[in-house]
Amino acid sequence: MKNSTLTILTLFLLAFTTACSTMIPMQANLSDQTLLLADNKNLKIEPKLTSNVDNGPIQTISVLLNGTESSSMYYEYNSKTAFNNIWGEYFGSKYNNFSKDTLFAEVTLNRLYLKTSSANSIGAQMLTGNTKFNQSAEAEIYVKITYKGDVYENIFKASASEYNESQTVTYGGITTTYSQSNPMQQRAVLLEDALNKSIIQFDNYIESLLLNADS
Repeated sequence: MKNSTLTILTLFLLAFTTACSTMIPMQANLSDQTLLLADNKNLKIEPKLTSNVDNGPIQTISVLLNGTESSSMYYEYNSKTAFNNIWGEYFGSKYNNFSKDTLFAEVTLNRLYLKTSSANSIGAQMLTGNTKFNQSAEAEIYVKITYKGDVYENIFKASASEYNESQTVTYGGITTTYSQSNPMQQRAVLLEDALNKSIIQFDNYIESLLLNADS
């Protein structure tokens, strides 16, 4: 009975947060915040971008209030294309191709996934029809830098999140769910934000590396 109840609770949460084979619209732009925070560098960069996450199904992790996790692949997203576009724009706009000082950067997208954490219990959801959850996008980036004969490696984990709430109302036998935000648009924005935040981490790392290398 306990296992059956757990399965029902998990499916109930997924009903609010996932849709079968739904494509998340790709927004792949270098954000204004990234453009402001990342300094222009008098440095030539030779980048190599690799993605371990293909275009297509993207992992979604759902976490209940009691900590129980489940994983699904209900959504699709052009993860590899978004990664290449955003990081390619960064490398193309913040470095000087005419500089004699060259840095080699191998950047790999290890993981990109969505995470939905419930903020109220299943019992409360059934009683009130009100679903509260936190939606986030998580990116993990591996980098290998070669500069002046030295090799540096690091892993960055970037997260972008936003609270969401929906209300389910039944009237005349018809059930309708109202959400405070467009769920698909929200997921697209969060995925883009996570990739942009990984660039800011990388840019800060490069600044520190250059400072130490030249000191």
